[in-house]
Amino acid sequence: MNNEVIILDSDSSISKMDESDKQIIDILSPLPLTKLSTVQSQKEESSDTELPEIPFLKRINRGVSSSIICESPKLEMKSRGKEIDKKTKNKRKIVDQEEKKHAKELKRINKKRVKDQAIQDIEVVVDNKIVDEEFRIKLGDHGAKISRFEGSSICPIIRLKRHSDSEWDEDSRQYIPVNPPKVTDEPYAIFVWNGDDFLAKIKENRIFEFHEEWSMRNLNFKALYIFDQIEEALKKQERLAQRDFRKAVMDSKNSGMNEASKYITRMDFDSILLDLQLSRNFGGYFCSKKGQMYDDIIKIIKTIAIKPYWLQSAANGSVVHSLCIGPSGLNNTDTFQKMLQEVLLLTKSIADSITKHYPTINTLYSAFLDSQDESLLAEIPISGSKANRKIGLKMSQKIYRLFMNENPKTGMYRQ
Repeated sequence: MNNEVIILDSDSSISKMDESDKQIIDILSPLPLTKLSTVQSQKEESSDTELPEIPFLKRINRGVSSSIICESPKLEMKSRGKEIDKKTKNKRKIVDQEEKKHAKELKRINKKRVKDQAIQDIEVVVDNKIVDEEFRIKLGDHGAKISRFEGSSICPIIRLKRHSDSEWDEDSRQYIPVNPPKVTDEPYAIFVWNGDDFLAKIKENRIFEFHEEWSMRNLNFKALYIFDQIEEALKKQERLAQRDFRKAVMDSKNSGMNEASKYITRMDFDSILLDLQLSRNFGGYFCSKKGQMYDDIIKIIKTIAIKPYWLQSAANGSVVHSLCIGPSGLNNTDTFQKMLQEVLLLTKSIADSITKHYPTINTLYSAFLDSQDESLLAEIPISGSKANRKIGLKMSQKIYRLFMNENPKTGMYRQ
């Protein structure tokens, strides 16, 4: 490089330098005045006008600014949604717990109970005529409550009350809890008849009058008769009838049968009870042996105490009582089934199917009267049939004609 002094002036040029010298000067020496002035003028212009936007930085800035703006509401909405979900979950949990508790309570009050436990819910309202220390002790030993019956009756009577924490619901067809527990009359009254007194009522033709009078005063109650020493009374009647008959024969009189007819035979007794069962609100009877009346009464009370938990719902909405007091075939449903089986080819399964839909003879007869339809029973399925067989038109017609026939010899039922 030549040792030359170069004076830089604003108006002079640097054309004499080669390219390498120019680069060195640009790096090591201060900027020329011309360049400084140019840079300053550019800065002043840039302060007045906005810098051009770079697309990449623009996208970054937009994303950052939008996230800063939207981040707070999103977090708030998310936390609020979590709170709502938590509240809903807690509410569902509470509802589920309540439903489980209610279902458990329904199961408890609708389950079949043991007789010894059920009798503790029963209050026995007894007549003064049959209350003595022995009876009170025997009932008390089983946990039953005892109170006196205020009133008068032709024969001693026992009525039942239930201290219940539930009641029957027709819509759900089950017992539902009630709070507080209540005391309700059970629809049963037990009449304690002395055998001789009952046969005397039959002889006077006053037994139906008594029963109707009592039923009018005690609507919706079902009567149960317990006979004390009825067997002895019937045997006594038979002996007296035979004695008078032999005496009449020995005296050569033709009125022997007329003399004997003033006594009540076993057939008379059975026919009276059958009439009570079929046409009146009568639940059944129980024949007690000598010295066992109190034990038999307690057995009946224990059976009735468990009765509400054994109710069966019939197809037409009525309730069939499965309670049977005394020997089989002595309650309303069993007697009705036996009558139906008198029809040719009508089996026990068919009779059972009919009584599930129409529990009493009166309900079936009323249905026939209302419908006037011979095919009323045709579509009823037969109980226990594997192929879901139905009663059919022919059998339905046969039963309908027996019920509705005006001829008393061929008709089955008349009110």
